[in-house]
Amino acid sequence: MVLTVVREVEAILQAKTAPLGYALIEADLENRIAALIRRVNASDLKLNILVTHGVSIYAEILGAAEEAEADLVVVGSHRPAMKDYLLGTNAARVVRHARCSVLVARD
Repeated sequence: MVLTVVREVEAILQAKTAPLGYALIEADLENRIAALIRRVNASDLKLNILVTHGVSIYAEILGAAEEAEADLVVVGSHRPAMKDYLLGTNAARVVRHARCSVLVARD
Protein backbone atom coordinates (compact mmCIF):
# COMPACT_ATOMS: atom_id res chain seq x y z
CA MET A 1 0.00 0.00 0.00
CA VAL A 2 1.23 3.46 -0.85
CA LEU A 3 -0.46 6.12 1.26
CA THR A 4 -0.43 9.88 1.14
CA VAL A 5 -2.33 12.11 3.53
CA VAL A 6 -3.56 15.60 2.75
CA ARG A 7 -4.05 17.73 5.85
CA GLU A 8 -7.73 18.57 6.29
CA VAL A 9 -7.10 22.32 6.11
CA GLU A 10 -5.19 22.00 2.84
CA ALA A 11 -7.86 19.70 1.39
CA ILE A 12 -10.61 22.18 2.23
CA LEU A 13 -8.69 25.12 0.74
CA GLN A 14 -7.85 23.23 -2.44
CA ALA A 15 -11.36 21.82 -2.79
CA LYS A 16 -12.87 25.32 -2.64
CA THR A 17 -10.73 26.43 -5.57
CA ALA A 18 -11.41 23.34 -7.69
CA PRO A 19 -14.82 22.67 -9.24
CA LEU A 20 -14.72 18.95 -8.49
CA GLY A 21 -13.38 19.42 -4.98
CA TYR A 22 -11.59 16.65 -3.16
CA ALA A 23 -12.11 14.08 -5.93
CA LEU A 24 -9.88 16.15 -8.22
CA ILE A 25 -7.17 16.45 -5.57
CA GLU A 26 -7.32 12.71 -4.91
CA ALA A 27 -7.09 11.81 -8.61
CA ASP A 28 -4.13 14.16 -9.11
CA LEU A 29 -2.22 12.68 -6.18
CA GLU A 30 -2.97 9.12 -7.29
CA ASN A 31 -1.63 9.94 -10.77
CA ARG A 32 1.52 11.50 -9.31
CA ILE A 33 2.17 8.47 -7.11
CA ALA A 34 1.56 6.08 -10.02
CA ALA A 35 4.07 8.07 -12.10
CA LEU A 36 6.68 7.81 -9.32
CA ILE A 37 6.09 4.06 -9.09
CA ARG A 38 6.65 3.73 -12.85
CA ARG A 39 9.77 5.92 -12.63
CA VAL A 40 11.42 3.57 -10.12
CA ASN A 41 10.43 0.50 -12.15
CA ALA A 42 8.12 -0.85 -9.45
CA SER A 43 5.14 -1.35 -11.78
CA ASP A 44 5.35 -5.11 -11.33
CA LEU A 45 4.34 -4.75 -7.68
CA LYS A 46 0.63 -4.92 -7.01
CA LEU A 47 0.31 -1.71 -5.05
CA ASN A 48 -2.80 -0.18 -3.60
CA ILE A 49 -2.57 3.62 -3.82
CA LEU A 50 -4.54 5.32 -1.07
CA VAL A 51 -5.11 9.07 -0.72
CA THR A 52 -6.76 10.20 2.51
CA HIS A 53 -7.32 13.47 4.27
CA GLY A 54 -7.61 14.31 7.93
CA VAL A 55 -6.73 16.71 10.68
CA SER A 56 -3.89 14.51 11.91
CA ILE A 57 -1.48 13.06 9.36
CA TYR A 58 0.10 10.59 11.76
CA ALA A 59 -3.31 9.36 12.96
CA GLU A 60 -4.32 8.67 9.34
CA ILE A 61 -1.09 6.72 8.79
CA LEU A 62 -1.56 4.71 11.97
CA GLY A 63 -5.21 4.03 11.13
CA ALA A 64 -4.35 2.80 7.63
CA ALA A 65 -1.57 0.59 9.02
CA GLU A 66 -3.94 -0.93 11.60
CA GLU A 67 -6.66 -1.53 9.02
CA ALA A 68 -4.21 -3.16 6.60
CA GLU A 69 -2.62 -5.18 9.44
CA ALA A 70 0.75 -3.88 8.21
CA ASP A 71 3.98 -5.53 9.28
CA LEU A 72 6.04 -2.48 8.39
CA VAL A 73 5.40 1.22 7.88
CA VAL A 74 7.91 3.16 5.81
CA VAL A 75 7.62 6.89 6.42
CA GLY A 76 9.59 9.76 4.97
CA SER A 77 11.15 12.38 7.19
CA HIS A 78 12.93 15.69 6.81
CA ARG A 79 15.53 17.57 8.76
CA PRO A 80 13.68 18.85 11.83
CA ALA A 81 12.88 22.54 12.16
CA MET A 82 12.62 24.34 15.51
CA LYS A 83 8.85 23.75 15.72
CA ASP A 84 9.46 20.01 15.27
CA TYR A 85 11.58 19.96 18.41
CA LEU A 86 8.69 21.49 20.34
CA LEU A 87 5.77 19.62 18.77
CA GLY A 88 7.39 16.56 17.20
CA THR A 89 7.20 15.39 13.60
CA ASN A 90 4.60 13.10 12.09
CA ALA A 91 7.32 10.52 11.51
CA ALA A 92 8.31 10.62 15.20
CA ARG A 93 4.70 10.18 16.25
CA VAL A 94 4.27 7.22 13.90
CA VAL A 95 7.43 5.64 15.35
CA ARG A 96 6.18 6.11 18.92
CA HIS A 97 2.63 4.87 18.40
CA ALA A 98 2.76 2.24 15.63
CA ARG A 99 2.02 -1.35 16.60
CA CYS A 100 4.37 -2.63 13.92
CA SER A 101 7.92 -1.86 12.84
CA VAL A 102 8.61 1.55 11.31
CA LEU A 103 11.41 2.44 8.88
CA VAL A 104 12.15 6.16 8.66
CA ALA A 105 13.63 7.17 5.30
CA ARG A 106 15.42 10.49 4.99
CA ASP A 107 16.13 12.43 1.76
